[in-house]
Amino acid sequence: MQDFESLSVFCENEDELGECPLWHAKSDSLYWIDWCRNILYRKKREGSSAEHIQLDRNIRAFAFCRSGDLLLNLNGGLSLLNWENGELHEVISLSLGEEEQNVNDAKCDARGRFWFGTISSSGKGRLLRFDPADKSLRTIREDIHTSNGIGWSADGEAFYYADSGKKIIWKCAYDLETGELGPFEDFADFSSIDLGNPDGLAVDVEGCVWVAMWDGKCVLRISETGKILRCIDFPVMRPTSCAFGGEDLKTLYVTSAAVDLEPQPAEQVLRSGNVFSMKVSIPGVPVAECAI
Repeated sequence: MQDFESLSVFCENEDELGECPLWHAKSDSLYWIDWCRNILYRKKREGSSAEHIQLDRNIRAFAFCRSGDLLLNLNGGLSLLNWENGELHEVISLSLGEEEQNVNDAKCDARGRFWFGTISSSGKGRLLRFDPADKSLRTIREDIHTSNGIGWSADGEAFYYADSGKKIIWKCAYDLETGELGPFEDFADFSSIDLGNPDGLAVDVEGCVWVAMWDGKCVLRISETGKILRCIDFPVMRPTSCAFGGEDLKTLYVTSAAVDLEPQPAEQVLRSGNVFSMKVSIPGVPVAECAI
């Protein structure tokens, strides 16, 4: 059975580096960022155009909060944003290491802890966990190249984590009560496969991982045992991330990038940077809010 239907353009946005799509059920809207231009967008499912907030700091990811605010992952720390009035308040500061260039993708577990990582061209980046209960920030792993997609299985017992630079997705047992990870196991290794680099990801209710493949011109659906079940061709070279949305969580939204592209066919250049959508037959796991 085919697990997706036709692909369409959700927003003609021409993002330099569209990233971090997140579905907000309460407003029936998709939010995402342009990583290069420090813009946060939102667009209603049936809306005609996207709204945006231009930030004067480097936004790299975000999460929705139980309070209604957004927690922004900025170079320099985590801050709360009120979309309606634009007010920004720092929650915790973060100093990047000498060999770290940026913070990057993020996601919250079902207890509202905020997980994110950093980028280090020398492979000395970190995976970190912020716990709003005591405002603690803990380093979980310190040998990361390009921290990217994060997700959990529907029961919260499996943690998925992509390092684009190492071309791998890891899988760990997850203790939801404590936020502790088990050993990192290779889930999907792309080092010897010509499909690009794993970027942002989402998980469906059957335990399969959907991952956007940077420089691979595709989105993959991977079984919970690590087998590639589907390779969905995209009209852009650089899909960047994906998120389930819509009223039944059966729409997959996919961001893309136009930055630093080599010469491409005209139709790819025109579509790069857009946000795409496609109907799928398997609903996604809802993404949790931060416990703030």
